[in-house]
Amino acid sequence: MAILDLRYSFIEPFLAGGAIFTRRAHQIEAAPPYTEELEAEHRACVVASIVQSAFALEAASAEVTTYGPPHPLGKPLPESILKAKLLERYELLLQHYEKAEIPKGKNPYQDAKTLVEFRDEFAHYKSSWQSQLNWDQGIFRRLQEFSFAGQAA
Repeated sequence: MAILDLRYSFIEPFLAGGAIFTRRAHQIEAAPPYTEELEAEHRACVVASIVQSAFALEAASAEVTTYGPPHPLGKPLPESILKAKLLERYELLLQHYEKAEIPKGKNPYQDAKTLVEFRDEFAHYKSSWQSQLNWDQGIFRRLQEFSFAGQAA
């Protein structure tokens, strides 16, 4: 008797979570007035959306490096690919599998780069006193450019 067994990955729930949190952030942005509680929920949704989407990219690259197709000429996956940072890993995988590169100056590369930069900024954010925060600089300005405001207002 044949048994069908499927590999489970977190790619899909990470993508779904990113989409759910993005929709909720947009709902909050579209329905002022904003309470302190809604501003906190909005920030949490923005951070969760970005982090989960970045996790999906990481999980997808892990799937390819761990279980990906064999190289057409039987070449093993070089250690440099496994140790590379996320976007470089994708570039090296495309080269390894002799696929066309993704132009760095265009999407989807630019969006992926921005996503990873946001994730890294959140992970290494240096806290500051709220009275000294400048909502028009740094990560907050960059988020506002994407309709994900540092403040819902």
